[in-house]
Amino acid sequence: MRVPQGRPDGLAYVLATAFHETFRRPASRVKTPYWRPEADGRSWLGRGLVQLTHRRNYEATSEVTGIDLVADPPRAMDMDVVATILIEGMRLGSFTGRRPDHYFSAE
Repeated sequence: MRVPQGRPDGLAYVLATAFHETFRRPASRVKTPYWRPEADGRSWLGRGLVQLTHRRNYEATSEVTGIDLVADPPRAMDMDVVATILIEGMRLGSFTGRRPDHYFSAE
């Protein structure tokens, strides 16, 4: 798995995102109770280093990573899966629509 652009500033951006999402995310911003289990018991609560929430995001992330998180949402907490979600999602701009190379270049 390659760090976005293989650059130190890209790596810093990825790690800062993980820090912000896991340690500094205020619960007061939550508008939809995504943590409530569905009839089958699955819940779409925030998991991993990017706090993956909502079924649609689990579906999109499953496509990006090739890991079926819809069938097994808690798998988004397995360390190898967490790292894949973070790196691939950032590399492709899955979370914000902007990839690290939009901000960082060789110059």
